[in-house]
Amino acid sequence: MNPVHAPQDGIIFSILLSSVILMGSLAWMVYEFTDEKSDKARNDLVLQFNKATDAWEATNEEKTQWNSIESMTARDSDDTEVPLEKTAKGDVIADKHQDVHSFDSFHFEGVIPTEVGDWFSRSTDLSLTINLKNKFQQLSLKNITTTRTKVHRTSNWKQCQNTLRGSLNSKDAICTTYETLSEICIVVTTTSGGFRISGGCSKEGHTPEPFMSYVTYPSPRYDRGEVLQNVKFSTTVIIRADHDPVLSARDLTHGSTKFGQTKGERLALGYAALGCAIVSGCMLAFSLYQWKTSTPPHKYTKHSSQASAKQPSAVRHERDSSVVVPRKSENSTDKEMVRYRDGGDMV
Repeated sequence: MNPVHAPQDGIIFSILLSSVILMGSLAWMVYEFTDEKSDKARNDLVLQFNKATDAWEATNEEKTQWNSIESMTARDSDDTEVPLEKTAKGDVIADKHQDVHSFDSFHFEGVIPTEVGDWFSRSTDLSLTINLKNKFQQLSLKNITTTRTKVHRTSNWKQCQNTLRGSLNSKDAICTTYETLSEICIVVTTTSGGFRISGGCSKEGHTPEPFMSYVTYPSPRYDRGEVLQNVKFSTTVIIRADHDPVLSARDLTHGSTKFGQTKGERLALGYAALGCAIVSGCMLAFSLYQWKTSTPPHKYTKHSSQASAKQPSAVRHERDSSVVVPRKSENSTDKEMVRYRDGGDMV
């Protein structure tokens, strides 16, 4: 069998691959063109968000009071006082489609620097001073943990220092990590003539209590006898309104602020799937054409037999077991036919 004329393995693979891509593209296209469940889910989320946005944008007591804040400051137990600036940084949601209502939003934000000597778990009180048209109101939070220590049971050096970023005591199989308060987010609600703390906020929306996030502080090497000294870190304080549209978007989308694909986006994906189907269909047709035009196995077997039949006679003579040659006998004048074997022995 001549492998040159045999069907290529690449053709078979191309046929299978093209078939799989074609079927997958067609299924994807049908899903994008006919999926009404996604449309309904998006429309419901957008409707809820638009209601919350319209309520915020309407003239009401909460927004009027929130807009009337002239200044805000934060003070910790060390009497470090910083101003909280009015800003709209981070108040943009990811979904900017035209069916999503726009809004004006802002919050207050500031950074409190902290410096301690030797490391120890400590807490502080936070006092907020709100200036509402020269009427000052104070809100306070007690016993906010700013530095803390966590103990993990492990003797794995790589896990402790590389993953947990801690300090390993291999003798006692203890990995110690040190954490500092990096951010605290507080939600306030308007009352008759003032404000009150009603909860917190995270990247996923409202929380029942002021939300605090911590980061791991670089740990000392226990095996070298190192200790933490002159610890410096900063804490970001964020104050938001209870009905802030940004928080409403986070609540509805679990932090993504993306309500889902629009009808136009899904149609675009459907047409992209159609293009993939057309290309894979062409690949499949070409591969089938190559398969059809390749030489079938029974043809090249017959061809080999015919080629052998047309071999020159000299080649066949080489395969004969004996050759007959004429030779004159010693005791007779007549020629006798003497048969010789292939090895040359006379018969």
